[in-house]
Amino acid sequence: MNHPFLDGFLFSIPKFPARFFVRGILAYRNSLLTMLNRMVKRFWFLSIFLALWCLPVGFVYAAPTVSSVSATPASISNGQPTLISWTLSEGTGHSIYFFCPAAVKIAKLNGTSFPCNTRQSINASPSTSETFLITNVSGSSQSIRVRVYPKDDSSLDYDPGSMDVYVSVGANPNPITDFTVSTTSAMVGGAVTLAWVGNTDLSGTNLRFDCVADIKVMSASPSVSTALPCNATAYANDLQASGSVSVSFANDSLFPRTVYVSVLPAIGAGSYDAVHGKSISFEVLGRNLPQGPSVDTFSSQKTTIVSGEPIIFSWTSQNTTGANLRFACNDALAVLEVRSTTTVALPCNSYAFSKILPASGSVTLSFTNKSYGPQGFLASIIPQISDGTYDATKGRSISLSILPLGTASAPMGTNTANAITVPPGATPTPTSTIKVTRPVQFSRYLQKGMKHSQVSELQKLLAQDKLLYPEGLVTGYFGPATDAALKRFQKRYGIAKEGDEGYGLVGPKTRAKLNTLMYF
Repeated sequence: MNHPFLDGFLFSIPKFPARFFVRGILAYRNSLLTMLNRMVKRFWFLSIFLALWCLPVGFVYAAPTVSSVSATPASISNGQPTLISWTLSEGTGHSIYFFCPAAVKIAKLNGTSFPCNTRQSINASPSTSETFLITNVSGSSQSIRVRVYPKDDSSLDYDPGSMDVYVSVGANPNPITDFTVSTTSAMVGGAVTLAWVGNTDLSGTNLRFDCVADIKVMSASPSVSTALPCNATAYANDLQASGSVSVSFANDSLFPRTVYVSVLPAIGAGSYDAVHGKSISFEVLGRNLPQGPSVDTFSSQKTTIVSGEPIIFSWTSQNTTGANLRFACNDALAVLEVRSTTTVALPCNSYAFSKILPASGSVTLSFTNKSYGPQGFLASIIPQISDGTYDATKGRSISLSILPLGTASAPMGTNTANAITVPPGATPTPTSTIKVTRPVQFSRYLQKGMKHSQVSELQKLLAQDKLLYPEGLVTGYFGPATDAALKRFQKRYGIAKEGDEGYGLVGPKTRAKLNTLMYF
Protein backbone atom coordinates (compact mmCIF):
# COMPACT_ATOMS: atom_id res chain seq x y z
CA MET A 1 0.00 0.00 0.00
CA ASN A 2 1.34 3.41 -1.02
CA HIS A 3 1.05 6.63 0.98
CA PRO A 4 0.98 9.75 -1.22
CA PHE A 5 2.59 12.02 1.37
CA LEU A 6 5.34 9.60 2.26
CA ASP A 7 6.01 8.77 -1.41
CA GLY A 8 6.29 12.43 -2.29
CA PHE A 9 8.52 12.99 0.72
CA LEU A 10 10.81 10.14 -0.28
CA PHE A 11 11.24 11.43 -3.87
CA SER A 12 11.91 14.92 -2.59
CA ILE A 13 14.91 13.96 -0.41
CA PRO A 14 18.36 13.25 -1.74
CA LYS A 15 19.26 9.68 -2.53
CA PHE A 16 21.56 8.68 0.31
CA PRO A 17 21.43 5.62 2.67
CA ALA A 18 18.68 7.06 4.98
CA ARG A 19 16.24 6.98 2.08
CA PHE A 20 16.57 3.24 1.89
CA PHE A 21 15.91 2.92 5.70
CA VAL A 22 12.65 4.82 5.50
CA ARG A 23 11.48 2.70 2.60
CA GLY A 24 12.10 -0.40 4.79
CA ILE A 25 9.85 0.94 7.57
CA LEU A 26 7.05 1.63 5.11
CA ALA A 27 7.30 -1.82 3.70
CA TYR A 28 7.03 -3.34 7.22
CA ARG A 29 3.99 -1.22 7.94
CA ASN A 30 2.25 -2.30 4.77
CA SER A 31 2.85 -5.93 5.58
CA LEU A 32 1.43 -5.54 9.13
CA LEU A 33 -1.72 -3.85 7.89
CA THR A 34 -2.27 -6.53 5.31
CA MET A 35 -1.98 -9.24 7.99
CA LEU A 36 -4.44 -7.53 10.32
CA ASN A 37 -6.92 -7.08 7.48
CA ARG A 38 -6.84 -10.78 6.75
CA MET A 39 -7.29 -11.64 10.50
CA VAL A 40 -10.34 -9.43 10.78
CA LYS A 41 -11.94 -11.06 7.80
CA ARG A 42 -11.23 -14.59 9.04
CA PHE A 43 -11.81 -14.03 12.83
CA TRP A 44 -14.55 -11.42 12.89
CA PHE A 45 -16.31 -12.99 15.84
CA LEU A 46 -13.14 -12.63 17.97
CA SER A 47 -12.94 -8.96 17.08
CA ILE A 48 -16.49 -8.40 18.27
CA PHE A 49 -15.78 -10.19 21.60
CA LEU A 50 -12.68 -8.11 22.26
CA ALA A 51 -14.60 -4.94 21.51
CA LEU A 52 -17.40 -5.87 23.88
CA TRP A 53 -14.97 -6.92 26.61
CA CYS A 54 -13.15 -3.62 26.48
CA LEU A 55 -16.33 -1.53 26.19
CA PRO A 56 -16.89 -0.85 29.99
CA VAL A 57 -13.49 0.67 30.21
CA GLY A 58 -14.76 3.56 28.26
CA PHE A 59 -17.79 4.26 30.61
CA VAL A 60 -17.67 6.51 33.85
CA TYR A 61 -18.86 4.71 37.11
CA ALA A 62 -21.90 6.49 38.73
CA ALA A 63 -21.16 6.56 42.56
CA PRO A 64 -24.06 6.90 45.09
CA THR A 65 -24.41 10.38 46.53
CA VAL A 66 -26.69 12.39 48.81
CA SER A 67 -27.96 15.02 46.48
CA SER A 68 -29.69 17.09 49.19
CA VAL A 69 -30.23 17.14 52.98
CA SER A 70 -32.12 19.69 55.07
CA ALA A 71 -33.45 20.34 58.62
CA THR A 72 -36.87 21.91 59.10
CA PRO A 73 -36.73 23.97 61.21
CA ALA A 74 -32.97 24.42 61.41
CA SER A 75 -33.18 26.24 64.78
CA ILE A 76 -35.27 24.78 67.63
CA SER A 77 -35.78 25.16 71.35
CA ASN A 78 -34.86 22.45 73.81
CA GLY A 79 -37.01 19.35 73.41
CA GLN A 80 -38.57 20.48 70.12
CA PRO A 81 -38.78 18.35 66.92
CA THR A 82 -36.98 18.91 63.63
CA LEU A 83 -37.57 17.12 60.32
CA ILE A 84 -34.38 15.81 58.68
CA SER A 85 -35.00 15.23 54.93
CA TRP A 86 -32.59 13.83 52.36
CA THR A 87 -32.50 12.69 48.72
CA LEU A 88 -30.17 10.04 47.30
CA SER A 89 -28.74 9.66 43.81
CA GLU A 90 -27.72 6.14 42.65
CA GLY A 91 -27.95 4.94 46.27
CA THR A 92 -29.66 1.81 47.57
CA GLY A 93 -30.13 3.01 51.14
CA HIS A 94 -28.60 5.32 53.74
CA SER A 95 -27.27 5.79 57.27
CA ILE A 96 -27.45 8.83 59.52
CA TYR A 97 -25.02 10.15 62.14
CA PHE A 98 -25.67 12.81 64.82
CA PHE A 99 -22.53 14.54 66.12
CA CYS A 100 -23.68 15.31 69.70
CA PRO A 101 -21.80 17.29 72.36
CA ALA A 102 -22.21 16.43 76.03
CA ALA A 103 -25.70 16.78 77.53
CA VAL A 104 -27.48 16.55 74.14
CA LYS A 105 -29.86 13.66 73.51
CA ILE A 106 -31.74 12.55 70.39
CA ALA A 107 -35.03 10.67 70.22
CA LYS A 108 -37.47 9.71 67.49
CA LEU A 109 -40.91 11.27 67.44
CA ASN A 110 -42.37 8.22 69.22
CA GLY A 111 -39.95 8.77 72.09
CA THR A 112 -37.54 5.98 71.18
CA SER A 113 -33.97 6.96 72.00
CA PHE A 114 -31.70 7.47 68.99
CA PRO A 115 -27.97 7.07 69.70
CA CYS A 116 -25.60 9.99 69.37
CA ASN A 117 -22.11 9.77 67.86
CA THR A 118 -22.96 6.39 66.30
CA ARG A 119 -23.72 5.65 62.63
CA GLN A 120 -27.23 4.25 62.31
CA SER A 121 -28.81 2.62 59.25
CA ILE A 122 -32.28 4.05 58.65
CA ASN A 123 -33.97 2.17 55.74
CA ALA A 124 -33.53 1.26 52.06
CA SER A 125 -35.68 4.04 50.58
CA PRO A 126 -33.64 6.26 48.26
CA SER A 127 -35.48 9.44 49.28
CA THR A 128 -36.99 9.87 52.74
CA SER A 129 -37.15 11.90 55.94
CA GLU A 130 -37.34 11.38 59.69
CA THR A 131 -38.48 13.59 62.59
CA PHE A 132 -36.25 13.77 65.67
CA LEU A 133 -36.63 15.34 69.12
CA ILE A 134 -33.47 17.00 70.44
CA THR A 135 -32.93 17.88 74.11
CA ASN A 136 -30.10 20.09 75.34
CA VAL A 137 -29.24 20.36 79.04
CA SER A 138 -25.70 21.62 78.47
CA GLY A 139 -26.54 25.08 79.74
CA SER A 140 -25.93 26.83 76.41
CA SER A 141 -27.13 26.65 72.80
CA GLN A 142 -25.55 23.88 70.73
CA SER A 143 -25.06 23.37 66.98
CA ILE A 144 -25.70 19.73 66.08
CA ARG A 145 -24.17 18.37 62.87
CA VAL A 146 -26.24 15.69 61.10
CA ARG A 147 -24.59 13.59 58.35
CA VAL A 148 -26.40 11.30 55.85
CA TYR A 149 -24.39 8.51 54.15
CA PRO A 150 -25.58 6.79 50.90
CA LYS A 151 -25.23 3.02 50.45
CA ASP A 152 -23.72 1.41 47.36
CA ASP A 153 -24.81 -1.77 45.51
CA SER A 154 -23.24 -3.84 48.29
CA SER A 155 -25.34 -2.02 50.97
CA LEU A 156 -22.17 -0.45 52.36
CA ASP A 157 -21.98 3.20 53.33
CA TYR A 158 -20.22 5.26 50.68
CA ASP A 159 -18.56 7.98 52.78
CA PRO A 160 -17.44 10.28 49.91
CA GLY A 161 -21.08 10.70 48.89
CA SER A 162 -22.28 11.92 52.32
CA MET A 163 -23.73 15.35 53.06
CA ASP A 164 -24.14 17.39 56.30
CA VAL A 165 -26.78 19.68 57.71
CA TYR A 166 -26.70 21.66 61.00
CA VAL A 167 -29.42 22.12 63.62
CA SER A 168 -29.21 24.80 66.34
CA VAL A 169 -30.76 23.70 69.67
CA GLY A 170 -31.40 26.13 72.53
CA ALA A 171 -30.59 25.26 76.15
CA ASN A 172 -33.18 24.06 78.65
CA PRO A 173 -33.91 27.21 80.71
CA ASN A 174 -35.33 25.30 83.72
CA PRO A 175 -33.69 21.89 84.13
CA ILE A 176 -34.46 22.04 87.88
CA THR A 177 -38.11 22.84 88.52
CA ASP A 178 -38.17 22.84 92.35
CA PHE A 179 -35.74 22.93 95.30
CA THR A 180 -36.87 22.93 98.95
CA VAL A 181 -35.44 22.67 102.48
CA SER A 182 -37.26 21.08 105.42
CA THR A 183 -36.55 23.99 107.78
CA THR A 184 -35.47 27.60 107.49
CA SER A 185 -33.77 27.54 110.91
CA ALA A 186 -31.62 24.45 111.48
CA MET A 187 -30.29 23.47 114.86
CA VAL A 188 -26.69 22.36 115.20
CA GLY A 189 -26.60 18.60 114.65
CA GLY A 190 -30.25 18.46 113.60
CA ALA A 191 -31.27 16.67 110.40
CA VAL A 192 -32.13 18.87 107.42
CA THR A 193 -33.71 17.45 104.25
CA LEU A 194 -32.92 19.03 100.90
CA ALA A 195 -35.24 17.89 98.07
CA TRP A 196 -35.40 18.81 94.38
CA VAL A 197 -37.25 17.95 91.16
CA GLY A 198 -35.40 17.85 87.83
CA ASN A 199 -36.50 17.33 84.25
CA THR A 200 -36.59 13.80 82.90
CA ASP A 201 -33.95 14.89 80.36
CA LEU A 202 -31.33 15.11 83.14
CA SER A 203 -28.89 12.28 83.69
CA GLY A 204 -28.13 13.43 87.24
CA THR A 205 -27.47 16.33 89.63
CA ASN A 206 -25.13 17.41 92.41
CA LEU A 207 -25.15 19.90 95.29
CA ARG A 208 -22.86 22.82 96.00
CA PHE A 209 -22.58 24.49 99.42
CA ASP A 210 -21.07 27.96 99.64
CA CYS A 211 -18.25 28.23 102.17
CA VAL A 212 -19.42 29.96 105.36
CA ALA A 213 -17.19 30.70 108.34
CA ASP A 214 -17.58 28.25 111.27
CA ILE A 215 -19.93 25.95 109.28
CA LYS A 216 -19.34 22.28 108.44
CA VAL A 217 -21.80 20.12 106.52
CA MET A 218 -22.20 16.39 107.19
CA SER A 219 -24.23 14.03 105.01
CA ALA A 220 -26.29 11.27 106.63
CA SER A 221 -28.07 10.08 103.47
CA PRO A 222 -26.20 9.33 101.32
CA SER A 223 -23.70 8.55 104.06
CA VAL A 224 -20.35 10.35 103.82
CA SER A 225 -17.78 9.84 106.58
CA THR A 226 -16.16 13.29 106.28
CA ALA A 227 -17.47 16.82 106.04
CA LEU A 228 -18.72 17.78 102.58
CA PRO A 229 -16.54 20.20 100.60
CA CYS A 230 -17.71 23.76 100.05
CA ASN A 231 -17.43 25.91 96.93
CA ALA A 232 -17.26 22.65 94.95
CA THR A 233 -19.60 19.79 94.10
CA ALA A 234 -20.49 18.12 97.37
CA TYR A 235 -20.68 14.47 96.30
CA ALA A 236 -18.17 12.35 94.39
CA ASN A 237 -20.92 10.69 92.34
CA ASP A 238 -23.97 12.18 90.65
CA LEU A 239 -27.22 12.34 92.58
CA GLN A 240 -30.54 11.51 90.95
CA ALA A 241 -32.24 13.94 88.59
CA SER A 242 -35.02 14.19 91.21
CA GLY A 243 -34.30 13.21 94.80
CA SER A 244 -33.31 14.32 98.30
CA VAL A 245 -30.47 14.19 100.81
CA SER A 246 -30.34 14.40 104.59
CA VAL A 247 -27.58 16.59 106.02
CA SER A 248 -26.64 18.15 109.35
CA PHE A 249 -24.53 21.13 110.30
CA ALA A 250 -21.88 22.05 112.84
CA ASN A 251 -21.55 25.71 113.78
CA ASP A 252 -18.48 26.61 115.83
CA SER A 253 -19.88 30.09 116.39
CA LEU A 254 -22.33 31.13 119.08
CA PHE A 255 -24.20 33.12 116.46
CA PRO A 256 -26.46 31.98 113.60
CA ARG A 257 -24.96 31.61 110.15
CA THR A 258 -26.75 31.76 106.78
CA VAL A 259 -26.02 28.80 104.52
CA TYR A 260 -26.44 28.88 100.73
CA VAL A 261 -26.80 25.65 98.73
CA SER A 262 -27.45 25.02 95.02
CA VAL A 263 -28.59 21.97 93.07
CA LEU A 264 -26.76 21.71 89.75
CA PRO A 265 -27.89 19.71 86.68
CA ALA A 266 -25.30 17.31 85.27
CA ILE A 267 -24.18 17.94 81.69
CA GLY A 268 -21.50 15.25 81.42
CA ALA A 269 -19.07 13.14 83.40
CA GLY A 270 -18.14 15.32 86.39
CA SER A 271 -19.46 18.45 84.65
CA TYR A 272 -22.41 20.55 85.85
CA ASP A 273 -24.41 23.58 84.73
CA ALA A 274 -24.07 26.26 87.39
CA VAL A 275 -26.09 28.80 85.37
CA HIS A 276 -29.39 26.90 85.28
CA GLY A 277 -29.35 25.37 88.76
CA LYS A 278 -31.54 26.44 91.70
CA SER A 279 -30.40 27.87 95.04
CA ILE A 280 -31.91 28.26 98.50
CA SER A 281 -30.66 29.66 101.81
CA PHE A 282 -31.47 28.96 105.42
CA GLU A 283 -30.10 29.71 108.88
CA VAL A 284 -27.97 27.41 111.04
CA LEU A 285 -28.30 28.38 114.70
CA GLY A 286 -25.27 29.00 116.88
CA ARG A 287 -23.75 26.17 118.86
CA ASN A 288 -25.24 25.37 122.22
CA LEU A 289 -23.18 26.17 125.25
CA PRO A 290 -22.59 23.20 127.52
CA GLN A 291 -25.52 23.10 129.91
CA GLY A 292 -24.38 23.47 133.49
CA PRO A 293 -26.16 21.98 136.47
CA SER A 294 -29.26 23.65 137.80
CA VAL A 295 -31.73 23.09 140.59
CA ASP A 296 -35.28 23.43 139.36
CA THR A 297 -37.22 23.15 142.64
CA PHE A 298 -36.48 23.00 146.40
CA SER A 299 -39.28 22.88 148.97
CA SER A 300 -40.10 22.02 152.57
CA GLN A 301 -43.39 21.00 154.15
CA LYS A 302 -43.39 23.98 156.54
CA THR A 303 -41.91 27.43 156.86
CA THR A 304 -42.10 27.41 160.67
CA ILE A 305 -40.88 24.27 162.38
CA VAL A 306 -41.05 23.20 166.02
CA SER A 307 -37.96 21.58 167.53
CA GLY A 308 -38.04 17.81 167.06
CA GLU A 309 -40.71 17.90 164.37
CA PRO A 310 -39.79 15.79 161.26
CA ILE A 311 -40.05 17.77 158.02
CA ILE A 312 -39.59 16.50 154.45
CA PHE A 313 -37.36 18.54 152.11
CA SER A 314 -37.68 17.77 148.35
CA TRP A 315 -35.76 18.95 145.28
CA THR A 316 -35.34 18.40 141.54
CA SER A 317 -32.30 19.28 139.41
CA GLN A 318 -30.87 18.62 135.96
CA ASN A 319 -27.53 18.32 134.17
CA THR A 320 -25.93 17.08 137.35
CA THR A 321 -24.84 13.76 138.84
CA GLY A 322 -26.17 14.64 142.28
CA ALA A 323 -26.57 17.30 144.96
CA ASN A 324 -25.86 18.05 148.63
CA LEU A 325 -27.47 20.04 151.40
CA ARG A 326 -25.89 22.86 153.37
CA PHE A 327 -27.34 24.47 156.50
CA ALA A 328 -26.56 27.92 157.88
CA CYS A 329 -26.79 27.38 161.66
CA ASN A 330 -25.79 29.18 164.84
CA ASP A 331 -24.76 27.46 168.05
CA ALA A 332 -28.35 27.27 169.29
CA LEU A 333 -29.44 25.03 166.41
CA ALA A 334 -28.80 21.37 165.61
CA VAL A 335 -29.85 19.46 162.48
CA LEU A 336 -30.73 15.75 162.42
CA GLU A 337 -31.48 13.36 159.57
CA VAL A 338 -34.49 11.24 160.47
CA ARG A 339 -34.06 7.62 159.40
CA SER A 340 -36.44 4.71 159.90
CA THR A 341 -35.18 3.74 163.38
CA THR A 342 -32.73 6.46 164.35
CA THR A 343 -31.53 10.00 163.77
CA VAL A 344 -28.08 11.13 162.58
CA ALA A 345 -26.62 14.52 163.44
CA LEU A 346 -25.62 16.61 160.42
CA PRO A 347 -22.98 19.37 160.39
CA CYS A 348 -23.86 23.03 160.00
CA ASN A 349 -22.11 25.55 157.78
CA SER A 350 -20.63 22.85 155.52
CA TYR A 351 -21.92 20.16 153.19
CA ALA A 352 -24.21 18.01 155.29
CA PHE A 353 -23.80 14.58 153.67
CA SER A 354 -20.57 12.68 153.09
CA LYS A 355 -22.20 10.80 150.21
CA ILE A 356 -23.74 12.54 147.25
CA LEU A 357 -27.52 12.84 147.25
CA PRO A 358 -29.52 12.06 144.08
CA ALA A 359 -30.07 14.81 141.54
CA SER A 360 -33.76 14.72 142.41
CA GLY A 361 -35.01 13.35 145.70
CA SER A 362 -36.09 14.06 149.27
CA VAL A 363 -34.85 13.76 152.81
CA THR A 364 -36.55 13.97 156.24
CA LEU A 365 -34.94 16.33 158.75
CA SER A 366 -35.64 17.53 162.25
CA PHE A 367 -34.18 20.48 164.15
CA THR A 368 -33.35 21.33 167.74
CA ASN A 369 -33.55 24.90 168.98
CA LYS A 370 -31.81 25.20 172.34
CA SER A 371 -32.65 28.86 172.79
CA TYR A 372 -35.76 30.44 174.27
CA GLY A 373 -36.91 32.08 171.05
CA PRO A 374 -37.30 31.38 167.35
CA GLN A 375 -34.12 30.99 165.33
CA GLY A 376 -33.73 31.84 161.65
CA PHE A 377 -32.44 28.98 159.55
CA LEU A 378 -31.26 28.74 155.93
CA ALA A 379 -31.25 25.38 154.08
CA SER A 380 -29.66 25.13 150.63
CA ILE A 381 -29.52 22.39 147.97
CA ILE A 382 -26.40 22.65 145.80
CA PRO A 383 -25.79 20.65 142.58
CA GLN A 384 -22.59 18.77 141.85
CA ILE A 385 -20.60 19.64 138.73
CA SER A 386 -18.56 17.35 136.45
CA ASP A 387 -15.30 17.60 138.41
CA GLY A 388 -16.99 16.32 141.58
CA THR A 389 -17.23 19.70 143.32
CA TYR A 390 -20.37 21.75 143.94
CA ASP A 391 -21.56 24.93 142.23
CA ALA A 392 -23.22 27.10 144.88
CA THR A 393 -24.26 29.65 142.27
CA LYS A 394 -26.65 27.11 140.74
CA GLY A 395 -28.31 26.08 144.01
CA ARG A 396 -31.55 27.09 145.72
CA SER A 397 -32.26 28.00 149.34
CA ILE A 398 -35.15 28.07 151.78
CA SER A 399 -35.44 30.39 154.81
CA LEU A 400 -37.14 28.78 157.79
CA SER A 401 -37.92 29.60 161.43
CA ILE A 402 -37.11 27.00 164.09
CA LEU A 403 -39.21 27.30 167.26
CA PRO A 404 -38.01 26.19 170.72
CA LEU A 405 -39.14 22.93 172.28
CA GLY A 406 -42.65 23.02 173.72
CA THR A 407 -43.96 25.50 171.15
CA ALA A 408 -47.23 24.62 169.44
CA SER A 409 -46.76 23.15 165.95
CA ALA A 410 -47.43 25.41 162.96
CA PRO A 411 -49.94 24.33 160.29
CA MET A 412 -48.50 22.01 157.62
CA GLY A 413 -47.77 23.70 154.28
CA THR A 414 -45.14 23.92 151.61
CA ASN A 415 -42.39 26.49 151.32
CA THR A 416 -40.87 26.48 147.85
CA ALA A 417 -37.56 28.10 146.97
CA ASN A 418 -37.52 29.81 143.60
CA ALA A 419 -34.21 31.56 144.13
CA ILE A 420 -30.52 30.87 143.98
CA THR A 421 -28.85 29.94 147.27
CA VAL A 422 -27.26 32.55 149.54
CA PRO A 423 -24.09 31.96 151.53
CA PRO A 424 -24.25 30.39 155.00
CA GLY A 425 -25.18 32.84 157.70
CA ALA A 426 -26.59 35.45 155.34
CA THR A 427 -29.82 37.23 156.23
CA PRO A 428 -32.34 37.70 153.40
CA THR A 429 -33.42 41.21 152.42
CA PRO A 430 -37.24 41.41 152.21
CA THR A 431 -37.24 43.45 148.97
CA SER A 432 -35.03 41.03 147.06
CA THR A 433 -36.19 39.00 144.08
CA ILE A 434 -33.09 36.99 143.14
CA LYS A 435 -30.52 35.71 145.59
CA VAL A 436 -26.88 35.36 144.60
CA THR A 437 -23.85 33.74 146.14
CA ARG A 438 -20.50 35.39 146.58
CA PRO A 439 -18.02 32.50 146.96
CA VAL A 440 -15.20 35.06 147.38
CA GLN A 441 -14.82 38.68 148.29
CA PHE A 442 -13.90 40.85 145.31
CA SER A 443 -10.53 42.38 146.08
CA ARG A 444 -8.86 42.99 142.72
CA TYR A 445 -9.04 45.76 140.17
CA LEU A 446 -10.62 44.15 137.07
CA GLN A 447 -10.83 45.50 133.53
CA LYS A 448 -11.33 44.35 129.97
CA GLY A 449 -8.58 42.06 128.68
CA MET A 450 -7.70 40.53 132.06
CA LYS A 451 -7.84 36.83 132.89
CA HIS A 452 -8.28 35.93 136.57
CA SER A 453 -10.29 33.69 138.87
CA GLN A 454 -12.16 36.75 140.19
CA VAL A 455 -13.27 37.46 136.60
CA SER A 456 -14.89 34.02 136.69
CA GLU A 457 -16.64 34.92 139.97
CA LEU A 458 -17.80 38.21 138.44
CA GLN A 459 -19.17 36.35 135.42
CA LYS A 460 -20.99 33.84 137.64
CA LEU A 461 -22.63 36.63 139.59
CA LEU A 462 -23.68 38.61 136.52
CA ALA A 463 -24.96 35.46 134.77
CA GLN A 464 -27.73 35.13 137.36
CA ASP A 465 -29.58 37.94 135.60
CA LYS A 466 -30.10 37.29 131.87
CA LEU A 467 -30.91 40.95 131.33
CA LEU A 468 -27.45 41.87 132.53
CA TYR A 469 -25.42 39.03 131.03
CA PRO A 470 -27.46 37.08 128.44
CA GLU A 471 -24.42 35.19 127.17
CA GLY A 472 -23.78 33.68 130.61
CA LEU A 473 -20.21 32.63 129.71
CA VAL A 474 -17.89 31.80 132.62
CA THR A 475 -14.41 31.76 131.09
CA GLY A 476 -12.24 33.77 133.48
CA TYR A 477 -11.45 36.16 130.62
CA PHE A 478 -12.75 39.73 130.76
CA GLY A 479 -13.97 40.04 127.17
CA PRO A 480 -16.50 42.21 125.32
CA ALA A 481 -19.53 40.31 126.68
CA THR A 482 -18.35 40.68 130.29
CA ASP A 483 -17.53 44.34 129.68
CA ALA A 484 -21.06 44.99 128.38
CA ALA A 485 -22.64 43.11 131.31
CA LEU A 486 -20.61 45.06 133.89
CA LYS A 487 -21.64 48.38 132.32
CA ARG A 488 -25.29 47.35 132.53
CA PHE A 489 -24.74 46.45 136.20
CA GLN A 490 -23.13 49.84 136.91
CA LYS A 491 -25.99 51.69 135.18
CA ARG A 492 -28.63 49.71 137.09
CA TYR A 493 -27.17 50.62 140.48
CA GLY A 494 -26.12 54.15 139.59
CA ILE A 495 -22.43 53.42 140.07
CA ALA A 496 -21.28 54.84 136.74
CA LYS A 497 -22.50 55.66 133.28
CA GLU A 498 -20.89 56.29 129.93
CA GLY A 499 -18.34 59.06 130.24
CA ASP A 500 -17.87 58.59 134.01
CA GLU A 501 -14.58 57.53 135.52
CA GLY A 502 -14.56 53.83 136.30
CA TYR A 503 -17.25 52.98 133.74
CA GLY A 504 -16.62 49.37 132.65
CA LEU A 505 -14.04 48.79 135.41
CA VAL A 506 -14.27 46.93 138.71
CA GLY A 507 -12.88 49.74 140.85
CA PRO A 508 -13.54 50.69 144.48
CA LYS A 509 -17.19 51.71 144.00
CA THR A 510 -18.15 48.73 141.88
CA ARG A 511 -16.18 46.32 144.09
CA ALA A 512 -17.90 47.65 147.22
CA LYS A 513 -21.30 47.14 145.63
CA LEU A 514 -20.45 43.61 144.51
CA ASN A 515 -19.22 42.65 148.01
CA THR A 516 -22.30 44.01 149.79
CA LEU A 517 -24.88 42.94 147.23
CA MET A 518 -26.97 39.97 148.30
CA TYR A 519 -29.79 40.40 145.80
CA PHE A 520 -30.31 41.83 142.32
